Amino acid sequence: MVLELPTVAGKVSRHLGASQQPGPCRHLETLLRCVLPSFLVLAIQAACSRSTEAPGHSFQIREENGSLVAATSGGPKFEEELFAYEFLFELRGDEREESLLFQPTGFLMDEEGFFYVADYGNDRIAVFDPRGGYERAIGREGEGPGEFQWVQIPEVRNGILTVIDPVQNRVSRFQTDGQLIEVIDLPPEDVISPVRGYWVLPGGGHLLFRLDETILPVTSGDVAAVVSMFGVGGDTLWTHRTPKVLVRENMEVQMMGVALPVPTPILFGSAPRADYHPDFGLMVSSGEGSEFYYLDIEGEVSRKVVLGLTPEAPTQEEKQTLLDAVQRKMEETDNPSRNALYEALLTRLEDLPEEKAFWKDVYIDDSGFVWLQIPDPMEFLSEDRTPRFRIVSPEGEYLGNTTAPTGSSWSPSHGHLLVQYNDPETDLRRLAVYSIRPMAEGLIYP
Repeated sequence: MVLELPTVAGKVSRHLGASQQPGPCRHLETLLRCVLPSFLVLAIQAACSRSTEAPGHSFQIREENGSLVAATSGGPKFEEELFAYEFLFELRGDEREESLLFQPTGFLMDEEGFFYVADYGNDRIAVFDPRGGYERAIGREGEGPGEFQWVQIPEVRNGILTVIDPVQNRVSRFQTDGQLIEVIDLPPEDVISPVRGYWVLPGGGHLLFRLDETILPVTSGDVAAVVSMFGVGGDTLWTHRTPKVLVRENMEVQMMGVALPVPTPILFGSAPRADYHPDFGLMVSSGEGSEFYYLDIEGEVSRKVVLGLTPEAPTQEEKQTLLDAVQRKMEETDNPSRNALYEALLTRLEDLPEEKAFWKDVYIDDSGFVWLQIPDPMEFLSEDRTPRFRIVSPEGEYLGNTTAPTGSSWSPSHGHLLVQYNDPETDLRRLAVYSIRPMAEGLIYP
């Protein structure tokens, strides 16, 4: 048993649109499907879809050392923008005081169209109906069962809401009507390893994703992803750790005549990440190179995805945009320590890293598409920004890029993109919902 894949050949026609191509290829595929093995059908489908590919693009799935390798070369399949986004509505409160959100930190959508917001400032989960209206709250501040000191939502699926509380080092699972199912104490770990993801497997067992980093770093800049699987009794069955990568480096800041080392993000840096979906598996990105991989039930690599990317040097336009933003921030703030950091940063902008990293964050959506968020140096300034994502099919083919709506955080879910952004008039965070429409000819999504 593996965590990550239905059969590759069985999903290719839906996601790549090969079976939608008119002409003799389609009828030939139908005829030969009855008499040929699936891997030959896959080859025929790939040949029939060449008319939609960008020049030089190629994709193959091969076996290498006992695991599958899905490799793209020659650039993405589609050169044009992959998706368009239509604004649908915002999540909104009403006359009830309890409907107001205080410091939301993310939100997810379930199969029925309801939305679950991690309301960090109120230590609860706020629930909104499919039209965006406030409905109810789940949990509250406290230390008892179903109560939180800090809320993070890693998953809502099949009528079950799973909520991480990193402060209490435990997970609470609720029915989506708010009834508490269970509270699970996480395996003991040092506080320097914050929890980033937790998932319950369909056949039992639990997956836990941490970043091996300090919550409040002083000088540390190396980060690794640590994924563990443990049983219901709390026994760890295996642990997978990525190599450490540098995501921060010290910057010398002059404050009150004293030079202080302040760790700052590498502006085009990347970090290890992991995500899980029960239909598509446990995906890990090490932060090194243009590939990611899936782990099986034993914690071994079962499939690698290689995109064949070459890092690019930051453009002069990107450098100038960041320079202008930092100077604007300096004009807007009276905070001496913040201005000292900005002044130190200005001296380094002309010496940005020679190459941009491949992606900053990763998501597996409910159709198995992988969204790889391209690093954006503006993230350092905590401003809303317009992100770019590389999109990879469930089979591992690099399809192309998309520009998402402007915001501060994003989550693809059930054919929608959920976006959090700051209202410039009120300086409050807003939560918006967009539908996703494929733009590239021959692309089927979701």
